[in-house]
Amino acid sequence: MLKKSTSENKISMTSTNTKLPLPPGNFGLPLVGETISFLNDDNFAEKREKKYGKIYKSHIFGTPTM
Repeated sequence: MLKKSTSENKISMTSTNTKLPLPPGNFGLPLVGETISFLNDDNFAEKREKKYGKIYKSHIFGTPTM
């Protein structure tokens, strides 16, 4: 089912009846998320991929990221 948001004029491809689970991962601290780890660790993405797989969730620069 398509849902249209009148406030932003965007079409969402989500169903109102189905909630899909998020991929594994960590959103980190409130507001900051994992930004500090991302900036300080050159192997941030490789470590997350090894731990969670090719698709994982994180929170970087104030934005939830997959």
